Amino acid sequence: MAVDPVIVRGTADERRTRRIRHLASCSRIALDSILLERLDKAAKLRRELKEIIEEWVEAEVEARLAVEARELRSVTLMPLTTV
Repeated sequence: MAVDPVIVRGTADERRTRRIRHLASCSRIALDSILLERLDKAAKLRRELKEIIEEWVEAEVEARLAVEARELRSVTLMPLTTV
């Protein structure tokens, strides 16, 4: 379902008011279609967000492992000093 270009122009309040008026004028079948379309969009965004979070966690873990490896290497390569 394409979005009417008139609905997307204006301030946020004006757009919201137009969307509500548009929804109020829709038939039951059209509202069912809009509902399914929006639920599908929400599900797609959830999947994308899950993938992004998984990549973010992997990057954080790899960065922390790199820090630990760097610190371990600096400790093991330090010369032994005698007192």
